[in-house]
Amino acid sequence: MPRRVINSSSSSSSPTMWSSFNPAAAGRHRRLSCLLLPAAFLVLTFTFCTQPATAAICGTLSYDPSSKICCSGSLQPLYNINTKCCGTTSYDSSTKICCSGSVQPWYNVNTQCCGTTSYDTSTKLCCDGQVQPLYNINTKCCGTTSYDSSTKLCCSGSLQPWYNINTKCCGTTSYDSSTKICCGGTLQPWYNINTKCCGTISYDSSTKICCGGTLQPWYNINTQCCGTTSYDTKTRICCSGSVQPWYNINTQCCGTISYDSSTKICCDGSVQPWYNINTKCCGTTSYDTSTKVCCSGSVQPWYNINTQCCGTTSYDTKTRICCGGTLQPWYNINTKCCGTISYDSSTKICCDGSVQPWYNINTKCCGTTSYDTSTKVCCSGSVQPWYNINTQCCGTTSYDTKTRSMSLN
Repeated sequence: MPRRVINSSSSSSSPTMWSSFNPAAAGRHRRLSCLLLPAAFLVLTFTFCTQPATAAICGTLSYDPSSKICCSGSLQPLYNINTKCCGTTSYDSSTKICCSGSVQPWYNVNTQCCGTTSYDTSTKLCCDGQVQPLYNINTKCCGTTSYDSSTKLCCSGSLQPWYNINTKCCGTTSYDSSTKICCGGTLQPWYNINTKCCGTISYDSSTKICCGGTLQPWYNINTQCCGTTSYDTKTRICCSGSVQPWYNINTQCCGTISYDSSTKICCDGSVQPWYNINTKCCGTTSYDTSTKVCCSGSVQPWYNINTQCCGTTSYDTKTRICCGGTLQPWYNINTKCCGTISYDSSTKICCDGSVQPWYNINTKCCGTTSYDTSTKVCCSGSVQPWYNINTQCCGTTSYDTKTRSMSLN
């Protein structure tokens, strides 16, 4: 008798049959064989076929997530729910640890990573990526090495002896600071509480002083440095790095030389005589302003209240006049300068730097020549005759426009 496949519409009992069947219980990738369910006088055959579960992708490959894990494009075993990836490798995180892409042993809850290596922090120490022994609670790192800080000291990456609580580092060397002092990376003797460093040398500051890296004598509480030399400020003075005599409270410096400012004066770095309250400097020379005058750095005679300077020379303005830096005669109140020459403007006139005769109130200049405008005319720098009111110039020549016009007719 042929088998019939009955769907949900052909029997009222079909829904019950479907609802009582759970395909998931049969497994994610199993197929159910056809079920033969006998009934009264009928053999009903139900065929159910499950589809495969949705596959995951790892790179270009599909895989079953229930048995594999994808680690950076590489298919790896799935151990259990603790499975994780470490780079392209899978591991059981309950027994392993991932250290910078390397699968390492998991010891206990104290397990940590040191670079690509795992270690137990209760027995080891990580020093710059290197697993080192943990001695005790005093264990520290010195570069890539561990050490007991109660017996050693790390000095610039070098393990050195620990002497006592006074132990310090001097470069890569340890020392007892109660017997030594570190001066510029060099171990030096410790004298007493006054011990100090002067460069790479130690000294007793109660007997010496450090001046510019040089040890110098200590005189008393007035001792100071002047460059690389020490001096007593009660008897000496420092002038631009040079120790000079101290005269009195008026002592001052003039460059690198000291002087008594009550008897001397400093003129541009040169010590000069002090005459009186009128003393001043003229360049590097001193002078008495009541008897001398300073003319462009040159000390010159003082004549009277009319004294003035003409360049580097002094003169009496009552008897001389300065014309272009040259002393010239003073004639009268009409004296003036024409270039470097003086003249009496009541009798002369200055024409382009040339002293010329003064004729009358009609005097004028024509170039470097003077002329009487009532008798002459200036034609392009040339003095020409004046004929009458009809006089005009033609180039450098004068002419009578009346006469010249009639001759043309």
